[in-house]
Amino acid sequence: VPDVDKNHEMSEIYRRGFEYLKKQARKEYERMKEREKKEDSALVPSEQILHYLYICALDSTLQVEKEVNDYFLQILEPQSARLTIYGKSLASIIYQHAGRMEKAEELLRSVMEYSVVSEEMGRYFDTEKAPYSWFSYKIPTEVMAIEALTRLGKDKETVEQMKRWLLKQKQTQ
Repeated sequence: VPDVDKNHEMSEIYRRGFEYLKKQARKEYERMKEREKKEDSALVPSEQILHYLYICALDSTLQVEKEVNDYFLQILEPQSARLTIYGKSLASIIYQHAGRMEKAEELLRSVMEYSVVSEEMGRYFDTEKAPYSWFSYKIPTEVMAIEALTRLGKDKETVEQMKRWLLKQKQTQ
């Protein structure tokens, strides 16, 4: 989260951007509630909503609609097994912020089940559950998993192994 207090122009852009995301979250919430009335059981928040909830988790000063955010957390929980490794790591941070530590830890355990480790390469994800994203890089998935592990304060050795993989990527790309 940028230090928006130091730059008024940046602060205004940040505020307007967040307000836009909040409006989009409200619209998705209303659409999902309508679908819920039609007994649609396959409701899953969009990736945009995951990123919105992540921003809310990073910046506790934001004015959020608690009803909307709580609804997304409730809907997301039973569907979280279907998320990618990146999505599970992101959701873990979101659940940590919401005080749902058991769910956050469960998601991280699931994430780590997909990791492989070698002395030379470190720890990384070599699976279809860690698809290439953002212009064909697996790096965002690795970074999000590192952030989730670090925020939980768990397994510093695993984080160091993951950092080793990132350094190897830097050397080869």
